[in-house]
Amino acid sequence: MTDQTTSTRPDPGPGSPGSAGAGAVGSGAGGPARAFFGVVARRQTWLNVVYLLTSFPLGLIYFVTVVTGLGLGLGLAILWVGIPILLVVAGLWWAFAALERLLARGLLGLDCGLSPRPWENETGLLGKLRAHFTASSTWRDLAFVLLKLPLGVISFGLLVATAGLTNVLLFAPAIDISNQADGAFDLWGWRIDSWFEALPLLPLAVLVLLIGLHLVDLLAEVWRLLADALLSEPHRGTPADPAFYATQAGAPWDAPGSSGPPPAGAPAAQPPLGGPAGPSAPVPPVVPPMTQSPPPAPASSNKEVPS
Repeated sequence: MTDQTTSTRPDPGPGSPGSAGAGAVGSGAGGPARAFFGVVARRQTWLNVVYLLTSFPLGLIYFVTVVTGLGLGLGLAILWVGIPILLVVAGLWWAFAALERLLARGLLGLDCGLSPRPWENETGLLGKLRAHFTASSTWRDLAFVLLKLPLGVISFGLLVATAGLTNVLLFAPAIDISNQADGAFDLWGWRIDSWFEALPLLPLAVLVLLIGLHLVDLLAEVWRLLADALLSEPHRGTPADPAFYATQAGAPWDAPGSSGPPPAGAPAAQPPLGGPAGPSAPVPPVVPPMTQSPPPAPASSNKEVPS
């Protein structure tokens, strides 16, 4: 009799951060051929293609907007006209980073959390500006926005090279043999002048496509690591949130050597010292102790007996 244990770990799904790598490992269990050819059937692969395809135009928009705005704002800052321009540019790169968090979640399967708003707990305009520009997330957002263009160029170049070479191997021989007067096609010194000689190009085109898709997955993993390093927040909760302690330290019975979760009737655990607390119960008034006079001394029982 075999003992089957059901795992309680949730399925990461196709959009999770490790879905591409998990799919590769799982498919590799069925053999290297399945791992290699299965890249075409993975949903995350085509989501990676969409992300890489949009990275270049978005990176170009980000770079031109931010660099032009910063240059113009810094140049006019001495006349005080550049200060509003710099503030608008800072708001734009915050919005660009917020969009990138949505794209990372929807296409790369990486949950970077919500865009940080360090100014929310501050009062006054100067306090809000100081909180925003002293937060590390502001400058990490700027770094990711500026890096979008160079990595976007590499991503777009990989897609164009893969698609272009695949199409050449698939369709160019047929087109050239049909249209040219001599009925021949030259490929890197290889002269193809018949349909029979063009047949080996079909599996070669499939091979180029598969290798290109694996390179797409590899480059998407680089994007995923970069987004996790620059856009993800190290702390998802705040001390004012009761769920903060559960997400940071885990349940107290998860620690090694613990006896497990408390019984159903046990009272709830108190939050750590200085942490959040629920509605406080009314404190009973302190009653001062009542002062009592000492009891009277007992009467002496020794009475004089008359003689």
